[in-house]
Amino acid sequence: MTTKTYSIRALQTFAAVSQHQSLTRAARELGVTQSAVSHQLSKLASEVGETLIVKSGRKLQLTETGQRLADALRSAFGQIEESVAQAIGSGRRTVRLALCSSFAPGWMIPRLSDLLHKHAEFEIDLRMYAKDPALTDQVADAFVTTLPEEARSEE
Repeated sequence: MTTKTYSIRALQTFAAVSQHQSLTRAARELGVTQSAVSHQLSKLASEVGETLIVKSGRKLQLTETGQRLADALRSAFGQIEESVAQAIGSGRRTVRLALCSSFAPGWMIPRLSDLLHKHAEFEIDLRMYAKDPALTDQVADAFVTTLPEEARSEE
């Protein structure tokens, strides 16, 4: 048995149109022309072999099949967004900040209160190092480091 594939772009376009009930607003959200939206809708209707949207004057209306697909896509795209957020950590509220321990007490610590006040939506996980840590996302989200002697002499 072969699995039918559908254009992700056409599915995204349909989801935007079903959400906004407007080709113009969907085109604006997607950053494309109304013509491109119409093209993607035609492509998807052809791929699924069903009418998904009907025009009634200037108004768009989803067919019964179109409404079922819109509901399924809303759920599926929501799951995709959640999966991406979990995978890359965008849902985290903690920012890991790595700094040299000789620099942190004199410069960063006095500024932490103001930083946390301005960005109350985040927590700061302050990581201090005696030597510069490896600059990877496994160590921290942001780094305040010194340059190695070799790099300083090249400047």
